[in-house]
Amino acid sequence: MTTEQLAERYRELTIENCEIKSTMLGMENHNIMSLDLNLGGFGWGVSFGGYRIDGPDGMACLKELLKTLEVGKYEDLKGLYVRAANQGLGGKCLAVGHLMKDKWFSFEEFFERMKRR
Repeated sequence: MTTEQLAERYRELTIENCEIKSTMLGMENHNIMSLDLNLGGFGWGVSFGGYRIDGPDGMACLKELLKTLEVGKYEDLKGLYVRAANQGLGGKCLAVGHLMKDKWFSFEEFFERMKRR
């Protein structure tokens, strides 16, 4: 996904640079496998994730996230600087992007694409 495609998909969009402060890959409530990235910028923070990834497309989801951010393993995400596409104050994080390249990952877009195939 590119910045242009992201802007077409979502009307209200704020893009800011931030750091992945922490990560979580594991079991959530009700034994649901999930992942979260906790992002922090200058005076703000947001969580990106919370989607179920223990289904048939879970590993493909994780692989696409790593490929977009150009890291080889999940453990390398913590401390990485990325871009966050947010809905603004009080809104959710819609996508994370590579800091220097026009590459974005969105859970919503990924799972919609998987449903269509």
